Amino acid sequence: MDIKVCKFGGSSVKDSSQIKKVFNIVKEDKKRRVIVVSAPGRDETYDEKITDHLLNLATNGIHFFEQKIQITPKQSYDVIINKFKKLCDDLKIEKTGILKDLKADLDKKNLSGVKKEAFLLSRGEHYNAKIINEYFKISGLNTKLKLPEDFKFILNENFCDGQIENETYKNIETNFSFKDDEVYIIPGFYGVTKNNEIAVMSRGGSDLTGGEIAYALDADLYENWTDTNGVYEVDPRIINDANVIPRLTFKEIRLLSSKGFNVFHFNAMLNCKKSKIPINIRNTNNPSNKGTMILNERVPMEDLVGIAKLDNMASIHIQKNMLGMRLVLLLNY
Repeated sequence: MDIKVCKFGGSSVKDSSQIKKVFNIVKEDKKRRVIVVSAPGRDETYDEKITDHLLNLATNGIHFFEQKIQITPKQSYDVIINKFKKLCDDLKIEKTGILKDLKADLDKKNLSGVKKEAFLLSRGEHYNAKIINEYFKISGLNTKLKLPEDFKFILNENFCDGQIENETYKNIETNFSFKDDEVYIIPGFYGVTKNNEIAVMSRGGSDLTGGEIAYALDADLYENWTDTNGVYEVDPRIINDANVIPRLTFKEIRLLSSKGFNVFHFNAMLNCKKSKIPINIRNTNNPSNKGTMILNERVPMEDLVGIAKLDNMASIHIQKNMLGMRLVLLLNY
């Protein structure tokens, strides 16, 4: 089928105004049939991400204590509840059932250790997807919530760094039918083990969810929506008038990622590269911008692709027909 898989990161779904932007982006293109969402990112009210509050709750306060941040587990609990309550109120959706289930999950007593961490970490994406699905429905889109535990997004039992199992691809293929104009809403980042226990991937795992679903469905395009116009030629925090690179190859983004470009989870590209599925990095706050397209091959070749920087190291990669050269300089300051 001619479909696009779209992943919206934490900054794209951090509050009601951002979620409304996501709705408009999805509505304007009927090919956007699979929507993977993250947990809410930090916003003007909360300096820390909801995922960090969930981890602080799971570790009984150790997570923030180790970062010398004075936030107790009780304070994290209140932030989580208040955040999702505000989302429901601002989007004008029924909150009673969502908050009741959320509180029951946060108070779950039969888990400990990494299983408890994985379960609580997954709740940000889980409940944000439920809220977004309800808002999209009342706003006129024919959406269906697809939870990883329902369509069996299987991960191994490395609970806080789960790796996808091969059977997951068949499960995805057989569980997505695309009837009529139906749009699927999926929480990213987590899956279940073969014993049906919640496991999560590494941080940034919503990118992985999107990439693996795009691969399993042989999507035409994987759109990765964030808060930047794409991949810049150089860090725009250093060079104010830096331009977005319109096209990159998978090889080039790998080289840039290893030297400080942190646009999205590198492993999310691997199966897309294998199936030659393009990845388009777009800006939720500037959807008219075409962003950066990541391709297996790029024509024409730009003379200079990008400049990446890590402290105390510079890397120069030069490519030309019949010539391959890479120079790494270790610098001491």
